[in-house]
Amino acid sequence: MSSKFMTILIALDHAIVRRIDPTHLHENAIETMSIVSSWRNNLL
Repeated sequence: MSSKFMTILIALDHAIVRRIDPTHLHENAIETMSIVSSWRNNLL
């Protein structure tokens, strides 16, 4: 499975779990990407 696809899945899962408020979507997207980045860095 491509890492890009995994990143999308993780971001979606994070969004669903947290029930993102649309007004905070951009902020949460940045937070999610930083979480994904650190998670991927820890695997390397």
